[in-house]
Amino acid sequence: METATNKLTMNYEVFEDCRRNMETVIVYERTTRMSAEIIFKNGDRRIYHAKSESKKYAIKEVAIFVESIEQAIGEKVMWRLKGEKQYNFSTNYHGNENESLPARMKKAILGYFFDI
Repeated sequence: METATNKLTMNYEVFEDCRRNMETVIVYERTTRMSAEIIFKNGDRRIYHAKSESKKYAIKEVAIFVESIEQAIGEKVMWRLKGEKQYNFSTNYHGNENESLPARMKKAILGYFFDI
């Protein structure tokens, strides 16, 4: 049975291995870096600095990184981008997608008349 220290060390080693593997991933924009907070099941927190300035590409990069961590440790993790208030579980991302007014009106009207 592993002790708590061994588990923390294992998470750190897995995190660093996955980070090194992500250095080979091609990202389209490489200027300033966004960061993501990743929380393991045991409460251990790590910060991953994405290589992208764009939020769109940073989300894709973090999702790939989270997937590689989950495959390495066999457990799900939670994460969020810096500045966001909600956490995402595993590779699911539900950001603040702002719909336009016509799209919301269409959805409301169709939802009223039909079960969507």
